[in-house]
Amino acid sequence: MHRRLNRTPAWCLAAVIACISVAAPAVHAQMVDISDSTRQNVGTLSPAERESIKAYVDENTKNLLSTDPLLVRRDREAILRKLEGENISVSFRLTYAADLEPVLTKMLASDNERSVINGLVIAGELATDRTLAMVQSKATGAPAIRFEAACSMGRVFRAVVSNQPAINQLENAVQGLERLIAAEKNAHVRDALIKSGLAAMNITAQRRTAISAVARGAAASIRAMGNGAPDDAELIAMMRASVGLRDVAARAVQQRAAMPGPAAKDMAEFSGVALSYVSKVVSAAGRPAAVPSRTVLVQLVTSAQATIELSGQLLSGSPFSLDIDLAGSDSQPGLRSNTLQTDGKFVVDVAGIVGPNGRLTRSPFDIPADRFR
Repeated sequence: MHRRLNRTPAWCLAAVIACISVAAPAVHAQMVDISDSTRQNVGTLSPAERESIKAYVDENTKNLLSTDPLLVRRDREAILRKLEGENISVSFRLTYAADLEPVLTKMLASDNERSVINGLVIAGELATDRTLAMVQSKATGAPAIRFEAACSMGRVFRAVVSNQPAINQLENAVQGLERLIAAEKNAHVRDALIKSGLAAMNITAQRRTAISAVARGAAASIRAMGNGAPDDAELIAMMRASVGLRDVAARAVQQRAAMPGPAAKDMAEFSGVALSYVSKVVSAAGRPAAVPSRTVLVQLVTSAQATIELSGQLLSGSPFSLDIDLAGSDSQPGLRSNTLQTDGKFVVDVAGIVGPNGRLTRSPFDIPADRFR
């Protein structure tokens, strides 16, 4: 991705720093511990196992609300360590989460932003219905808090992929990403939400819902931009959604996996909205030199076209091509050519895809043209 897209605001860096271990102190010998057999016990936990979990939680949560970052980090890492690996049982996860809930409630209610962020990290890794609700409760507020809440949703989804799910509200949580992505005004937070949606696509039972949530939510956010020139953060979010959808479509085609029609159409619609947006930006610029971030826009166009063609194949059951290279190449004019003539041709070509009677308005897509305005 273009090097200009590497800039990150201070609040975003603060959220990341709060969640990583830098020069963490050596872990002291634990007076209490939880055995692997307890963590992986799929049956009913014995009283002794429950007691060991409670003792471990009590021992390693004393400093989670401390103002000393090293003490906080030590306790946080000790708590998270027992959630590492695969085959963490539902019985253990639910008991562990219940014992941690009182301190997590205090952390998330704290006026200290760092405490809230650390609480969100732990709640996301626990991945139960109650801790998911805690994470969702922080999807509003300061940007750093919303950002970490978005990241923690991804933690929930990744935990479900590698372990037995201890959560019943997963479908609702994934579905809710559409509204969060569409409503989010901060591009960094929106990017984190999109990243979490891509993680949810790895959950087989939620893949269709995750695809549609990301595609619809991201399309709505692009529509809201009109023809305004994108900033770096907006481009990162758009590119993440576009490349992520392209990749999931490509895997479905390669593996000859079934893809529900609505999900394939949602991917195509998002891609058409992205193409329409780039066309508006090019038209508003008026001259090639004024087109902002052309290199990244070319990448966005390339991935969007690929997604449309892959979606067309998933919908029709046979190879599908737009018979055009919108981005262009050394031998064929397109957006990358950076001339007044090729920019004009690009705008016309996009209209042939998203305009009235455009390719996306006809079979196998049948998407109304007004969805691309």
